[in-house]
Amino acid sequence: MEAAATAYGTVIVGTLMGAFIANPAKEEDSYLKRVMKAAPLHLLGQIPFLREGATLATEGIPPSTPHGSAMKAASAVFTDAKNYMQGKPIKSGVKHMAAAAGMGLGVPGALQFGRTGQGLYDLSQGRQHPRTFMEYVRLLGTGEARLKRQGER
Repeated sequence: MEAAATAYGTVIVGTLMGAFIANPAKEEDSYLKRVMKAAPLHLLGQIPFLREGATLATEGIPPSTPHGSAMKAASAVFTDAKNYMQGKPIKSGVKHMAAAAGMGLGVPGALQFGRTGQGLYDLSQGRQHPRTFMEYVRLLGTGEARLKRQGER
């Protein structure tokens, strides 16, 4: 009986309160819809990776935590692999693989290594055409020889 009371107090009441306090709702959302959105967030909120997935699924908000960034990096690698299998071009494969490996293994500097590696790979494939010394320096630092114009980003 104590377990049921504890579950009621921590899970059910917390979820109901969270539906009103922490979850944004549109005016047309019913109370039931708000509770149905709050339940997975409340129940999965303490579990890394599941928390970000639940937030993405129920709220549509992309995760910005370290776990969420690792999920994005892994997703980019899977998308690149899918494009490769379908014969589509891959634009940033080196950068995505370095980011996923660095995030997954906790290797500091992997994102910078990926940007620089992608820039050098693009240079070897003829996709980048630096003309000045500063463009070569920018290529090594950012992976792009020239700054993109505002509309090209």
